[in-house]
Amino acid sequence: MSTAVNVSQSPLFVLAMGFGIGCSCSLLGVSGTYRWVGGVTAVGAAGAAALFLRPDSITQAEKSAKEGDSNGSAVSNATNAAKLLESVLNENASKMEERDRAAMNFAIRVLLSPDQDSPLQQQDDVVSLMDEGTWSWLATFAQLKTEESNLSQDISSDLSNMFATRLSSAARADDGFDINKVQRNELANTAEMAADKNAVTKLLTGSANWDTFDIVELDRATNNHALYHLALHVLSEHELIDEFQLNTIVLSNWLAVVESSYNDTDYHNATHAADVLQCVHYFLKTAGASKFLTKFQTLGLILAAVVHDLGHDGFTNDFHVKTLSERAMMFNDQSVQENYHLKSFSEKTLADPTVNIFQCLTQEQQLELRKLMIELVLATDMTHHKMKQEDLEMAIDTLGQDPENWKEKTRLFMCAILHACDISNPARPTRLARHWATAVQKEFWMQGDKERHAKKPEFVRGNLDIPTSQIGFIHFVVLPYYEVVHDLLPE
Repeated sequence: MSTAVNVSQSPLFVLAMGFGIGCSCSLLGVSGTYRWVGGVTAVGAAGAAALFLRPDSITQAEKSAKEGDSNGSAVSNATNAAKLLESVLNENASKMEERDRAAMNFAIRVLLSPDQDSPLQQQDDVVSLMDEGTWSWLATFAQLKTEESNLSQDISSDLSNMFATRLSSAARADDGFDINKVQRNELANTAEMAADKNAVTKLLTGSANWDTFDIVELDRATNNHALYHLALHVLSEHELIDEFQLNTIVLSNWLAVVESSYNDTDYHNATHAADVLQCVHYFLKTAGASKFLTKFQTLGLILAAVVHDLGHDGFTNDFHVKTLSERAMMFNDQSVQENYHLKSFSEKTLADPTVNIFQCLTQEQQLELRKLMIELVLATDMTHHKMKQEDLEMAIDTLGQDPENWKEKTRLFMCAILHACDISNPARPTRLARHWATAVQKEFWMQGDKERHAKKPEFVRGNLDIPTSQIGFIHFVVLPYYEVVHDLLPE
């Protein structure tokens, strides 16, 4: 077993290596639950301990390890390994950093409690002392019991089993998704470790500001992981992680998988998703939109923003329909890209407990959240723009600005907010408006290159310049829509 966290310069790496080498844990599905089978051998623990021990102690450590292995008992092996680690800890405690001592104690607890609830359920003392990347890696050995508890309480129904069965094969067939648990953790660890933490913290502090926040700067500070970091921040800012008891390890894995599943297109990429998410955060936090929504609805709106362009390939719906693409065939020419985004979201979420952020919710909540996100993402299809604007105008004329009057129309309100954020680029400060205008133009030209053999190509290099296209988009689409939104949210 190889490690997934690059901490090779710290003592904790020595522990992790030995812990990993000696780990013979496996999982068996028993009545829909998970059970620990086997344990960590004393030989593995000896490997971890050897580099902490004085040379004259190594021989005795190896002897104890071998004696433990010879009796053929996984429990005995684990006990011997725990004792060995305890001796190492006692002998070297004064030389170790506090978080490394906590990590050693964590490993000992895992070894001594193979048949009890995972030590992850009493993880506060360890989490507070460990960097998230290292904690996430160690958690892969013990989170199994936590997953068992969540699964047995919240997703034990036949419906959830149906989701997992139907989606697992499709997910494995989807490009880029068939990655194992260690690789998923590596994605999250990479996002964490690549960031300039001081710069990221400073930027996120101003993430609810329209005029000063710069998503491009955040993307640079996070080494192209703006979506991952901003999503964690926004969910925390709105107290949704605590409200719905989201498993932070699963959440981190999910965000890392989602972010990595965005294509590297010029415009419809993970940075665009992060930009839309920041806009949603602004509307909720600064413009007063949160007064219209429950916590559950807020969760749905934020998650929809995160996945709203997942898997976008840089081409318009019209292009897919006219070229009879596989995506168009799959969804019968109806909101082709938006349906594909939702399909990708479902496949990357529901089929795997290690990334299924829904598992902390009741079955009723899961179905309602999925239904909400489907409606929100489908509403980002530009073909619905005029109709949605007219519906919003009529609702404002009837209901006014009082949030109490909108309780039966919150879906319309949420769709309006997400769509406003999706077309917000020209309303941004000039530096960002120029960035996004250039990016989307590159995508149009790329599509035009694909269409060059068609009789009537929609986008041709040289025939469509940025100023002309942006002026038309602002005049006919963005400005009228934002005037309506302003009538509802004057703040």
